[in-house]
Amino acid sequence: MRMASRYGHSWVSQYGASPAGIAAAEWRSTLAGLTAEHIRTGFRADTLRGSEWPPSSTSFLAMCRDIPT
Repeated sequence: MRMASRYGHSWVSQYGASPAGIAAAEWRSTLAGLTAEHIRTGFRADTLRGSEWPPSSTSFLAMCRDIPT
């Protein structure tokens, strides 16, 4: 929901308002094992990125782990 709120149509057109199926499975498997603090780190990094397009699951993972992309 947070990504849909942040990116609006560009997120919803790719993943739906509430991702399900293969899109949800991709994000779930990519982000598996992250802590709540990792996710907060990712959202902060995404905010600073300043893009109007959502990141891929792997790019968001890198942001969560504070890995430069």
